[in-house]
Amino acid sequence: MSDINSNKYDINILVVDDNPKNIAAMKNILSELPITIFTATSGQEALQIVLRHSFALIYLDVQMPEMDGYEVARLLTQNNTTGSTPIVFVTANSTESRNVQQGYESGAVDYLTKPIDSSIVLAKSKIFIKMYEQQQELTQLVEQLHTLANEDVLTGLANRHQFNSYFANMLENCKRYKREFALLLLDLDNFKIINDTYGHDIGDLLLKQMADRIVKVLRQSDHVSRLGGDEFVVLTEIKASGDASVIAKNILHAMSEPFDLDGSLMNVTTSIGIANYPFAGDTVQSLFKTADIALYRAKEKGKNAIEYYDKSLNEAYIYKGKMGQQLREAIKNNEIELYYQPRVNMKTNKIIGLEALARWNNKELGSISPLEFISVAEERGFIIELGECLMSSAFKQFEQWQTLYPKINFSLAINLSPHQFINKLFLSSLKGFVSQYNIELSRIEFELTESVFEGYDEELEKLLQQICDLGIQFSIDDFGTGYSSLSRLKLLPIRVLKIDQSFVRDITTDKEDAAIVKAIIALAKALQLGVVAEGVEEKEQMEFLINNGCVEGQGFYFSKPLPVDEIEQLLSAQ
Repeated sequence: MSDINSNKYDINILVVDDNPKNIAAMKNILSELPITIFTATSGQEALQIVLRHSFALIYLDVQMPEMDGYEVARLLTQNNTTGSTPIVFVTANSTESRNVQQGYESGAVDYLTKPIDSSIVLAKSKIFIKMYEQQQELTQLVEQLHTLANEDVLTGLANRHQFNSYFANMLENCKRYKREFALLLLDLDNFKIINDTYGHDIGDLLLKQMADRIVKVLRQSDHVSRLGGDEFVVLTEIKASGDASVIAKNILHAMSEPFDLDGSLMNVTTSIGIANYPFAGDTVQSLFKTADIALYRAKEKGKNAIEYYDKSLNEAYIYKGKMGQQLREAIKNNEIELYYQPRVNMKTNKIIGLEALARWNNKELGSISPLEFISVAEERGFIIELGECLMSSAFKQFEQWQTLYPKINFSLAINLSPHQFINKLFLSSLKGFVSQYNIELSRIEFELTESVFEGYDEELEKLLQQICDLGIQFSIDDFGTGYSSLSRLKLLPIRVLKIDQSFVRDITTDKEDAAIVKAIIALAKALQLGVVAEGVEEKEQMEFLINNGCVEGQGFYFSKPLPVDEIEQLLSAQ
């Protein structure tokens, strides 16, 4: 309850009396209160004033010429705007029951008799002012509840509740009038990584800017909502072929400009799945499902993509769903194996390192590519469990090999998912494995893709340094496919650049690929980094690499990834 001496709200009181002396007396009494006093000398003037202002209380004289207080009160209470405004009759008439009854029937809530007692006027006014403030607070609360029920607090867009209502109406109208519309489901690519790396404040700022950009490229007739997290949905009526595609492309274009996030520029992409009514579904549930399937496919294609739903996507969606269910069980049951691919000195053909690579052979689904199941683990949220399981297996195996092959000085490379690496618990989990297994950490190498370093900041620098302090080294995997800058490379505690196999594949026939590989080798030497060529499959490729200064390589020309027993045969032979 607010203090009457410091009102939160603008408080207006209207005094209506045809006698100026009475008005002056009332104003003098009410001047002690923090209010604005309005006055009227006739019923007609009072009616005009109340239509322009809201009042906490009206003091209304009963006896006035032309239009008395009873008639004014009746007109006020019949009006939707003024009907709830309390009216106190001020009268010199007898307060016999019939007069009081007539007043209450006209709409009054209380009576004051002349001559006026100032203490009573003040007491009554304070009560009504407090009631008015309570009413205003209640009104504000109702408005806030309505906003919360229908509007996304962060972005100001319609929320899921309002969207569902709008969607149902649109679906009903399009069914009735045989119209078509499209549902565009979109979300940011790698938003979880951004949130985990930079914090939720930056994530929220990104979502607000994303919402603003979407709104700017939509037509007035389009409807956009934020469903939650980084998931947005657009409904658009299709009036011409390609309408939905134009809107989707406009959204992708709007997202292509860097986002200014608290002074730091960040490039962010989005993926969009489109479901057209009635071809992709004719209910709210079916259209959402098919749009989600299309979105999933857009992300599979490499993200920053648009995908329309068609029936052929259903099988892939069901397959991915089944894979996700079985993968979680496989992690629990330690069914994910590690194979190891040798890294060799191409001049001596000696093994100088091994790269641990995950393999999964499922009884029902068969042999599944790591690109597939690791992607599913990231999307379903159990990449941390998978990563810890694989790291524990790799450390345990390396500990055994150190004992079995003490004279062979080879390293072990372990791939880290960006989701796993930036997780806040990664360092403590790693330290747990370090204390559990007795291994030479200087022979451990973590492989990270260039994407991890795109948002390089103090937090990431600190994490890299803490891991380096343990003795573990880093390499950049698939180098040349990302956007590492020279200035950033100089700052990173990186030991090795691994040339992506897509460049190695055609180095003997493609001048551009050959030039790229030569440039990467020269860059590594200039920065005093090691360089490893991936995907070496032919003798000519190996010779080209050696002749241009790259001595270390791995690929099928030397060995495919092998299970533990076959790797041990190679190590024993060496």
